Amino acid sequence: MAATLCGLHATIDPTDGHSTVAKAVAHAGYNANLKYLLVVLDNVYGRQDLEALQPHLAGMKDALPAADLTGLIIAVRGDAADTGDQHGGQQDGYHFFSRFFAPWVGIPEDPVTGSAHAVLGPYWSQALGGTTSMKARQCSVRGGDVWVDMQAEAGRVVISGEAVVVMRGVADYTL
Repeated sequence: MAATLCGLHATIDPTDGHSTVAKAVAHAGYNANLKYLLVVLDNVYGRQDLEALQPHLAGMKDALPAADLTGLIIAVRGDAADTGDQHGGQQDGYHFFSRFFAPWVGIPEDPVTGSAHAVLGPYWSQALGGTTSMKARQCSVRGGDVWVDMQAEAGRVVISGEAVVVMRGVADYTL
C-alpha cells in the first residue's frame, strides 16, 4: 500500500501491523526557529526503508507554504542506539539516520545538513536516555557522517564531520 507522509510516498506493509501513516510515525515535532518539521519513523523501520522513500516534492510544497515550513527531516533509529555503546556499536555504529528535504526554499534534498542535526541532536539524546555523543548518517545520494555532541552545560549542540568546499572567495566591504 502506498501512503503519503507529508508529501513523501512510503510503501507500508499492512500485514506487519503498520497499515496507517499514523502508526508509522513514532514522533513528530516542529522547530519554530528554523521552520523544520521532524518526523521520526517507528523502530520497525530502518535505514533501508528511509533510503527507499521517494519524495513527492510538488506535493510537499503544496501541503504547506514556505512561511510555515522550510524543511522536513525524516529520521530512523540506528543500531548503536540499541547497544548502549556511545562510541559506535556492534554493527554499523550509527545512533540514527536521517534525510532532509526543503523544496519550499528550492532544495529538493540536501546532501548533509548541519542545521537539521542541531534539531536531531536534542531529540535523539533524550530518546536514547541521555546519550551525549552520537554518530549519525544523512542518507542522501551523496550522504555523509555527522558527529553530534550535546554540551548541556553550555546549552549547545556541536556538529562535526567532513565538509565539501563548494565556493571560495574574497569579499571586500567598503564603508
